Amino acid sequence: MQCRMDTSIPTARPPLPTLFLSHGSPMTAIEPREAGAFMRQLGPAIDRSFGRPRAILALSAHTLARVPVLLAGAQHHAVYDFGGFPDELYHLRYDAPGAPALADRVAALLGAAGLPVQRVDEGGLDHGIWTPLRYAYPDADVPVLPLAFDPHASPAQLFALGQALAP
Repeated sequence: MQCRMDTSIPTARPPLPTLFLSHGSPMTAIEPREAGAFMRQLGPAIDRSFGRPRAILALSAHTLARVPVLLAGAQHHAVYDFGGFPDELYHLRYDAPGAPALADRVAALLGAAGLPVQRVDEGGLDHGIWTPLRYAYPDADVPVLPLAFDPHASPAQLFALGQALAP
């Protein structure tokens, strides 16, 4: 999962840096080991260093589409996009709020860059998003905006997407 913590919805603070977090196996959600310990420290470290994020823009290789799609629902739920794991894993919850206002901003940024984007007012966080976040922000109280992207986009297209999201 790649997270972009966006604090640019009106604030004097600059945007937080982009982070790449590997969630590893879905089993990390119930067997955290070193990765879970790191992620448990990550949320408090971000809060201390930069302030609490107003929202998190999350791109995950598990949420893919033919064009960029913003999952702009007001509320999210955990999506169990895997199979063959212990039942315990399918009962974990991560019901974070959505970030519809951030979706408006992201859609405007992508549109201004001439990039296509669709918005759906539905929620859902794949395990590549909710697994790290359940450790970093266990209260599920930071709004999240998933952005699905095209896995067949060229490196140049993906770079253009990143540039458009930089603000």
